[in-house]
Amino acid sequence: MKKRVLALCLASFFSVNAFALVPPGNDVTTKPDLYYLTNAQAIDSLALLPPPPAVGSIAFLNDQAMYEQGRLLRNTSAGSWRQRMPTSARAA
Repeated sequence: MKKRVLALCLASFFSVNAFALVPPGNDVTTKPDLYYLTNAQAIDSLALLPPPPAVGSIAFLNDQAMYEQGRLLRNTSAGSWRQRMPTSARAA
C-alpha cells in the first residue's frame, strides 16, 4: 500500500512539473524571434484526431487487420528498413 501511494505521489509530482515547463505567456507577442503564433492560434491536435473506434466495430477490426499486416512485414526485406539505414542516421 505504501509503495502505491509513493508511486502515485511521484507520478503526480512529475506530471505537474511537466506542465509547468512551458509558461502560457510564451508566444509571438513575448518572443517573436522564437514563436510565430499566439497561444490562441496554436493548433489543438487532439481536436483534429478522431476518437479511437469502438472495440468490435468494423473500423476497429480494420485497424487491427492493418496492424497485423504491418507486423507480419517486420522481419522481411520490406519491413527491415532500419537495418539498411547507416548507423549515424539511426535514432537511439
